[in-house]
Amino acid sequence: KEKGRYQEAISFFNASVTKDSSFVYAYNGLARVYAAMKRYDSARVFYLRSVQYYPDKAFVYELLGNFYKEINLVDSALHYLARLHEQGKRTDSAAFYFRRIINMNPSSKNAYISLATFYQNARMADSANVYFNKAINVNAGDAGTYNSIGVYYYRKNQVDSAKKYFIKAIEFDTLNFSVYSNLASVYDKTRQYDSALYCLSKALLLSPGNAQIYNSIALINKKQNKPEEALANYKQAYEFNNENISVLIDMADLFRDMSEPDSSVKYLKEAIVLRPQMADLYNSTGVVYLRYKQYDSAKAYLLKAVELDRSLFRAYNNLGNLFYVQQKFEEALPYYAQALKIDPGYENPLLFSGLIHINTGKYAEAVTFLEQLVKANAKSGSGHYYLAVAYAALKNDAKAIASLENALKLKYGEAGEVWSQKEFAVIRNSAAFKALMQKYFPGEKY
Repeated sequence: KEKGRYQEAISFFNASVTKDSSFVYAYNGLARVYAAMKRYDSARVFYLRSVQYYPDKAFVYELLGNFYKEINLVDSALHYLARLHEQGKRTDSAAFYFRRIINMNPSSKNAYISLATFYQNARMADSANVYFNKAINVNAGDAGTYNSIGVYYYRKNQVDSAKKYFIKAIEFDTLNFSVYSNLASVYDKTRQYDSALYCLSKALLLSPGNAQIYNSIALINKKQNKPEEALANYKQAYEFNNENISVLIDMADLFRDMSEPDSSVKYLKEAIVLRPQMADLYNSTGVVYLRYKQYDSAKAYLLKAVELDRSLFRAYNNLGNLFYVQQKFEEALPYYAQALKIDPGYENPLLFSGLIHINTGKYAEAVTFLEQLVKANAKSGSGHYYLAVAYAALKNDAKAIASLENALKLKYGEAGEVWSQKEFAVIRNSAAFKALMQKYFPGEKY
């Protein structure tokens, strides 16, 4: 690029993007090459792509702001300078730049919404409401303004406010499919599935062949426990866009739940072709193989997942599960340990590390993991139960009885299972144990 060999630079940057579709530096590189070639529309596309992938990185706003400054679009430059200062927690500076945009262009609805959003994020609700109202006043009757405000409130999980603005947007524009989709999201979140499906059907009439709408309908069908309807809509989504990652992942999940592992893996592999650096896809594929006892394939995909993302604790946990179900306990423990190193409160590896130590007679080590588990989740019935098992084996009768009662309160454990648990032999004849059995299993024979 520095030597003016722009086409070669573009080839190398494109190769980087092909390898990793979220590689922000490659997008910035492409943008700078196109800007040097004075192909400003293309440059803008790639600068915006970097913002899309890294919305929390201040430098992407600085680059975009400077780009707009270079091509003399001052209000856009100020917008991204404001975002830069907002990311850097320089609230006074950010507000200053947003207000400068408004002074330059008092009819700019986006500037008012940006400033209102900024104030809302800064927990200055009164100021936020002032600028949301100004955006509406400046753009009276503009559906886009109401929709943008609705989207903001939806992302903040303020669904009642979001719903109000989406409905208002539809009053001013009944032909905008995205507003119906947004309103459907509100109804979906509040479990009003029939209303959500009605809105999505309206959206589909306005945008026939929209794969994302079919995908949204399928997701609701799945929540309604209608797998066949969900599958039909997923297939429609796939027909219209077989490169939509969300569609491929959701179809794979449905086929996995329908006990069709081959179909599940098929769509996950298609997703991997599109996103070869996306570690979660390898993890999901490994989970399908694990569920259906294809252990060698599961291992290969799970190892690839952690190779691509060393922080993906779910994949380490699944590697632990892979060895656990094969009773290769010593091989499972290091993977559970790695998962816990990343997320110390992760329940599954805490439980199974405890179980491994119980199975191998290392009860004191089991207590360490199981105490951590019930501290992380006091409602873990299995955690309390196996903690009782470990305490009983260590002859700590009082703690064993207390932990067992905690488990039984949470309805974990059947009468026969509790009575026959070998470690409970030391407390089985105690009055406290018999009282628990009488209290939680009255009249049962075991």
